[in-house]
Amino acid sequence: MKKHGLAKFGQIIGNLAAGHIHDYESIKTPLADWQVEENEPWILYNVNIVDVINGKIKEENSLVISGKKISELAHSKQLEKLKEHYGVKHIFDGKNQYLIPGLSDLHCHLSLISEYKLPANAFYYFDAQREKNCENALKKGCTFARDSGGAYDMIHGLMTKIEENRLLGPKIFPSYQLMTSRHGMWDMGALGMKMGDVLFGGAFGYIAKNLSDVDKFIEKMCSINAKCIKFYLEEKPIYGGRRDQLYNMFSQEMVNHITQKANEYGKVSEAHSMFIKGSRMAIKGRVTSIAHLTVDESYSEKDAYNMAQNNVAIVPTTTLGCYLAMNFRGAESQDNDEFRFYRDMLEKYTKASIQNEILPQLKNSYSAFFDFVREEMPERKMPMVGEVYPERIHGFHTRAPESFANFRKSGTKIGMGTDGGTGLNFAGNLAVEFAAYKRYGLSEAEILKCATINNMEILGLENELGSLDEGKYADMVLIGKNPLTDIEAVQDIKKVYKNGRCYVEND
Repeated sequence: MKKHGLAKFGQIIGNLAAGHIHDYESIKTPLADWQVEENEPWILYNVNIVDVINGKIKEENSLVISGKKISELAHSKQLEKLKEHYGVKHIFDGKNQYLIPGLSDLHCHLSLISEYKLPANAFYYFDAQREKNCENALKKGCTFARDSGGAYDMIHGLMTKIEENRLLGPKIFPSYQLMTSRHGMWDMGALGMKMGDVLFGGAFGYIAKNLSDVDKFIEKMCSINAKCIKFYLEEKPIYGGRRDQLYNMFSQEMVNHITQKANEYGKVSEAHSMFIKGSRMAIKGRVTSIAHLTVDESYSEKDAYNMAQNNVAIVPTTTLGCYLAMNFRGAESQDNDEFRFYRDMLEKYTKASIQNEILPQLKNSYSAFFDFVREEMPERKMPMVGEVYPERIHGFHTRAPESFANFRKSGTKIGMGTDGGTGLNFAGNLAVEFAAYKRYGLSEAEILKCATINNMEILGLENELGSLDEGKYADMVLIGKNPLTDIEAVQDIKKVYKNGRCYVEND
């Protein structure tokens, strides 16, 4: 992918370290064979269409797809009439399987690579892994992903390849650069920010000192067609820095200004907050959604009620709990059912994801991080990062049940995202999210709703995506069993359709 300045320099260093002067090209997964011409109508029949809005199977069992959208829902007995009316040549039998809307990952980082113990030659494989991240997300049934932070050249390059059918991947809703306050989270100083260009493939963060800087940032993001304005409201580190360190945060006035300015430009806003102070500022400022759960306090009933009243959604990214379930000697929070749940999820899903979703040349780094999380850490330090704070790390787990209970009680909109690309998280891999939401009391129907229509409602795209209804894009996933009775059925993917075309075929 195209790079400039220090990002290009980092790529050259990575190539030379790997003993090459050219960029690495991996073998890409081919698109599923598809005989239907673009914009040619076709029919899928004999299929159980899942109504995610009402949590039931629709009466109709057939769909007519014209171009990129669903033209009509019908019954199989109407096939001949539909064929004649639409001029259909291609009809596909759904074999009485189940059809759900395309899943979505509302918080991931498709261009990020785990930075744990990476050798210099790892940069040689970064672009190929970025492409593999996109492939993996679509194969998991995620036809849509909000990329919550990445360098423009990297994300735009992936989007272009996907849109031109040169790469398997989801529709990407980009944030691009992330905004933080002066001396706030991710303000690494002038040198650190430049080094970040090397690691991330371009400018990743933006430092805003005042309202004028905020305006310039939002105008810049709009000029490159960012869809979301992402900013940090973080009070303390959960690792790195000093235990008593306090990040400089945006004032409430600036938070209000950010969300209002984003609204004026027709953009959604997302606040990163893992401490309750920042979350309460985001709620008061009417941000569109808050990313992550909190580590110091649970969301109270009052917090959740205010979120519902202010139309502020939560995207909990419970998958974060897997690599935050670090094994600290003597940490009291380890004697906790929530901690043990995420340790089990780490064992059940993460090792397999490393094996199946990471390039062979980068597996050692991911496997080393996996082992580090599992092994006892008496000194509580992370290589290349520094001190780790157990009470904050494990607070993510222990605070989660109460927060979820209050979200549900208040009617707070709950979305779903993985934070894939960070640590040991993988974009589009919603399995841990499904298991955690079920643990916290959501039914199968509610869980599926979070991963589909809820996510689209958060972004204001519910009239285009998120359910299988006439006039919406034909982004669909065919699975073997009924997800309304067992949410794990979503792991048994037969076909993935996007914009009315089959891209992934497993049966």
